[in-house]
Amino acid sequence: MNNNQFKKLIRDKIEDYCREENLVPIYIDTTSNNRIYYIYNWNYEIQATLDNWIGNNDCRIRISYNKEKCVNIANKDLEFSGTYMELDQILKSLKNIIKNIRKEG
Repeated sequence: MNNNQFKKLIRDKIEDYCREENLVPIYIDTTSNNRIYYIYNWNYEIQATLDNWIGNNDCRIRISYNKEKCVNIANKDLEFSGTYMELDQILKSLKNIIKNIRKEG
């Protein structure tokens, strides 16, 4: 799986997990390796921001439930990372994070 395939898989999973929780993810690419997701409820009220960085061998995901500031290195509630070899753990963690957005957000 190359970098672009991994980006697509992560994007599809974020969209699927959000759909399951009745959330709307909208993203912007800040660099070729970094994407910020703004996660809203169906009234388009912000619930969380999610920062997804994908390298050639690994990825990092940060999330913030702060409704005033976008997620960044200093403003995060949770962060995890893993290599492509740990894809199952990355997807499990991502699913749990999105499942808990309503509780935290």
